[in-house]
Amino acid sequence: MNKKILTLVTAITACSVSTAYAVDIRLFGHVHADIQVNAPDSHSTVNNNGSTLGFKVSADFSGFKAYFKHVFLVDGLDGDSLLSENDASYFHLYGGDFFGSLRFGHQLTSAGVAYNFVGNNHLPDSTADFGNIGFAEYKTTKTLVYQLPAYSGFTLAIGASANANGDGTNKLLSSPSIGLMYDEGHGLKLGFGYEIIDDRALGDIVQSLNGTDAENLSIDNPPSSDSKMLQLGGSYTFDNITVGAQFEQTKNLLLAESGIPSFYGIIPQDGVDRTSFGVSGKMAFGHNSALSVNLGTEKVKKLMDEANNHFISIALNHTINERVNTYIAFRNKNTDMANMQKIIGDDQQQMINSLIDQRAVAIGMQYQF
Repeated sequence: MNKKILTLVTAITACSVSTAYAVDIRLFGHVHADIQVNAPDSHSTVNNNGSTLGFKVSADFSGFKAYFKHVFLVDGLDGDSLLSENDASYFHLYGGDFFGSLRFGHQLTSAGVAYNFVGNNHLPDSTADFGNIGFAEYKTTKTLVYQLPAYSGFTLAIGASANANGDGTNKLLSSPSIGLMYDEGHGLKLGFGYEIIDDRALGDIVQSLNGTDAENLSIDNPPSSDSKMLQLGGSYTFDNITVGAQFEQTKNLLLAESGIPSFYGIIPQDGVDRTSFGVSGKMAFGHNSALSVNLGTEKVKKLMDEANNHFISIALNHTINERVNTYIAFRNKNTDMANMQKIIGDDQQQMINSLIDQRAVAIGMQYQF
């Protein structure tokens, strides 16, 4: 009899625990595509711009919220595999104002969190993306990020990766990264980021802006020095207008991370140095419409001595409902590479023209669920 009562109590307790720690599973996604007409030959393309599909498993317990999130990049426009690769995959433990948050897995670095926090990139993964002038956020695997609770408007995120070395052993605290953010709710946002990308972690670095994977491009020929990146950004919102500015300086930027076209014998082994500065503005008007403008300049050193890029974009977007957004965007990016032709040769003139003149107009749509 006592054994039966004990069994019943145990079963009731188990049910209570199961109810208290109920698990929620949610499927979500983001579809982003556009039709783009490109200069100088006016050829048109249909593009998938960072579409994703993911799932999130979450649970609440003892004042904490925990979840596991996995996101796939989706690309079905060319008839290849629908789920092309992983975009993010990490565990997240959130403890509110007394603990902050802890994340581990394939995710944005702390500096990347600070970059996105400022909000100067008004139309990501599009023709008008601020990353066209060199601003970037990186995702690394085996990455631990701890974000402290906000205090007087300040939030600090620190992180590092446990990436595998070339000899197969692990190096703790590889690729350290830090992000400091400020927002006291009065319209001003500030962000600072600094990170060091360990050359032995190349296989785990993904350039989130254009999906470039460094694993097969540079891992067999690592640079002589680690990449170091410093970012500063700020934005201010008043009424229906947001203005902002962004600065980034990177030393020994690896080719696979930079998005710079690869030409044999031109890119030095220790990468290139890049300095970018840009300003952005956004004005909301009418019924769920907005006009955004980006201006920027980028200087790349150790690439045929020096290359200078100038960028401007204008985008008009309209939000149909909470799930659907449409836009039309114009981009003009000019590249001054005086030494390119003499290094590559006259037979590559068409390719040179496509790099020097990167004008484009795009009509796009975004759908979230």
